[in-house]
Amino acid sequence: MIKKKPSFGLLLVIILSLIWICWLAWFIVPSAIIAWDEAGYLLSSFGIYKVLKTGDLVSFCRNTRSQFYYPFFQSWLLGGLSLVFGFSPLKARIIGLTSLLFSGIIVFKLANMLEKKPNKIVGSLASLIFLTSPATLFFHSIAMRERMGLLLTLMAIYFYFKALEKKRFPLFILTDFILISLFSISITTWSWRFLP
Repeated sequence: MIKKKPSFGLLLVIILSLIWICWLAWFIVPSAIIAWDEAGYLLSSFGIYKVLKTGDLVSFCRNTRSQFYYPFFQSWLLGGLSLVFGFSPLKARIIGLTSLLFSGIIVFKLANMLEKKPNKIVGSLASLIFLTSPATLFFHSIAMRERMGLLLTLMAIYFYFKALEKKRFPLFILTDFILISLFSISITTWSWRFLP
């Protein structure tokens, strides 16, 4: 079995992502105002947090069912991790910054996957452009659904190309599940009605 050496470019992307996360958490996140739409997402996350704290499964299903305008994964992530750190809008924003790290890594891997010649500079450059984009910084500094949607989109693209490359059926199923989660507006409106 051949061991792969750790990629310097990937290490650079991880370090740069962590620096951006710390910068956003320290300077941008505390000063950003909470608009009405972000307040709605924070309210959903707080509802999941309260239900998980009490352990009421029926209320958890009911709260999840009521989130039919966007995938409920964000409220699950923020509500679940808030059990460890406590819930506040600032903490929910900082917890959600982890998606920036994973998005940067996936952009790096996608860029290297699409490059014909193996070259880690392409992935590092793509991640650098992604991580310094004003839209990326804005949407990752507030608790909105866009950062979860971006992460799910990048994951779907990555797993699709991996499935084509390796010709593995489970990767196609995983890609389908991610795509269904992305387009869950109609799915959650109709398919989640079985929840109490």
